Amino acid sequence: MNTKSFQYYLFHLSAFILIYSLLLITKKNLFKSYHTLDQREDTLMKKPIDIPQKKDMIKNINLLTDNCSYYCNKDVNSLFSSRRFFSKNGILIDLKEEDVLLYFPVPNRWLLENRLDYTNPNILNEDPDHDGFSNLEEWQGEDPYHTPGINSSDPNDPNAHPLLWTKLRISSKALHTSHYSFDFMGVIERNHEDYFQLQPQIPIPHKNSQGKNSQDTVVTYVKLGECIGQLPIYVRSYHIKKNNYKEIDYDSSELVLQNCITNEQWTLTRKSVFHPQTEVLSIIDGVSFEYILYSPPKKIPVRCSHFFILEDLVTPQKTSDKKREHREIYQLIRISSSEAIITRNGKAYSIPISNEF
Repeated sequence: MNTKSFQYYLFHLSAFILIYSLLLITKKNLFKSYHTLDQREDTLMKKPIDIPQKKDMIKNINLLTDNCSYYCNKDVNSLFSSRRFFSKNGILIDLKEEDVLLYFPVPNRWLLENRLDYTNPNILNEDPDHDGFSNLEEWQGEDPYHTPGINSSDPNDPNAHPLLWTKLRISSKALHTSHYSFDFMGVIERNHEDYFQLQPQIPIPHKNSQGKNSQDTVVTYVKLGECIGQLPIYVRSYHIKKNNYKEIDYDSSELVLQNCITNEQWTLTRKSVFHPQTEVLSIIDGVSFEYILYSPPKKIPVRCSHFFILEDLVTPQKTSDKKREHREIYQLIRISSSEAIITRNGKAYSIPISNEF
């Protein structure tokens, strides 16, 4: 063998040895990464992995090693990858992809970006910054019922968390309902306008002649579009009707009242011997919120149109991070049998009413 042929053979042999060594190193690093994950105490797999699972894992690693075009990080020109893979229920998951979520509905990227332990099966219920909000609630953000995942907060910062109203819960049993009854007595004319005479059978809130709030059964006179006392009920319409009995006409005109918050309507028929009954109106005008940020939860009773304050946790627990005092002011503007509408800084939020507790 001449010198040139020997150098040619030596060059190809060296190149083959180099490529083969790199592939072996890649396999070793991958297997070591999986072995480390499996040995962690808080891994998803509570028991040691059996032999078939090990074989499947090694098979997946071999497939990745044999197909470097997939496994290599395409953002850098390197044989080795900085991408993280995780095996769950026998499925190899690329944590930077969202095809398979480790913990639905939270994106894998959010877990990585916030340095959360994605090997912990209870990670969504954890509260690493001890601000009273779980990782799931931190991800859900400002309006979990309508736009979850928008404006998520930092789960590692006790001063960054969703708005406090997201910790409010309402039971259908916590709704406050008031009952009122009226007799429609007739119509009188004042200054060329019709005023409708209503006789309350249950005291209603109104302002007396001195401008002070009071409750009584004094006859009230209201015209179209006006509210009855301080109730959220106004006169919507009036319909003239007559009933004829033995050639005598009897007034059976109807007055339609409407709740200006829920748009619920009631029809009052003018009281007479043919319509002696008193009409009863039921109004949901308040609620007792459950504020579950604290344990046990706080009860916060609020009447419709009133303001209320929510306070943050007083001190952080099990953390040395300093936490500033934080309060938020809300107004209850509407409530029905299905939801309560509150506002803060001009923005409205809807809280569903549950029958579960």
